[in-house]
Amino acid sequence: MREELAAIIILYKPNYKEVYENILTYAKDLETLYIVGNSLIRDDFLLKLQKLTTIRLLHNGKNIGISKAINLALDQANSDNFKWIMTMDQDSSFIENDFTKLLAYFSKIPNKSKLMIYSPIHNKKFIKDYYQEESFVMTSANILNIQNALSINGFEEKLFIDEVDHDFCFKTIKNEYTILQDYRIAINHQLGTKNKRNITIYEPFRLYYMIRNYLYLREKYKDEQKEFFLKRDKYMQKFFLKHILFSKEKIKSIHMIFIGIRDFRNKKFGKLIYE
Repeated sequence: MREELAAIIILYKPNYKEVYENILTYAKDLETLYIVGNSLIRDDFLLKLQKLTTIRLLHNGKNIGISKAINLALDQANSDNFKWIMTMDQDSSFIENDFTKLLAYFSKIPNKSKLMIYSPIHNKKFIKDYYQEESFVMTSANILNIQNALSINGFEEKLFIDEVDHDFCFKTIKNEYTILQDYRIAINHQLGTKNKRNITIYEPFRLYYMIRNYLYLREKYKDEQKEFFLKRDKYMQKFFLKHILFSKEKIKSIHMIFIGIRDFRNKKFGKLIYE
């Protein structure tokens, strides 16, 4: 399995100590780690990583977003004759030797020709003793079939960040590939920053991408994913209301939401130029 699996990690203004410790939880079982620096990455950090596994720096400096970063790694891993690639966030890690266990479980799955994504769960309270097909999984710690991913043109770069995972999963299902989630393994994964009320709050610029890309996703898949959007619409309404009520940057948050709606209507995608 080792010779078939690479991984990509996307770094953006990283806490180097934390990221290094996260990478330690899976590096020993990798042949190659592809790195995309969406902000400038320190040379001493890269040298330190080289002691763990083979690293390939694909990009360093300008923020190119999540989707383009993964597409770069898909193309390079394909050229390097890998069959599978794992997508890791900088703030995600495995518990103890769970990555080794995940690979052992993965190796026992029969007939992977139509498999697009194999994923652990992202919250340990949901651990169960089975794996099953799903219609959606989060991107972090997914093992992707490189050839299958390239066959559907990879990830949607116009989205830049946010809803990239939903779009790819919906496209996967539309093209009759499968998504498997293994409930026996959970990763540590952080989402946003919690305030004093224990509510997860995102920075205002993220709200721009969230509303713009969600509206795009709903327009694109509304006929194929009706049940999903019936539930998701209610969730998103509550989500944005929480930010308007509890964010320390209420005015800026409202401003970013309205800009996101405007840019969706004007079909303006890619990176937010106001960052």
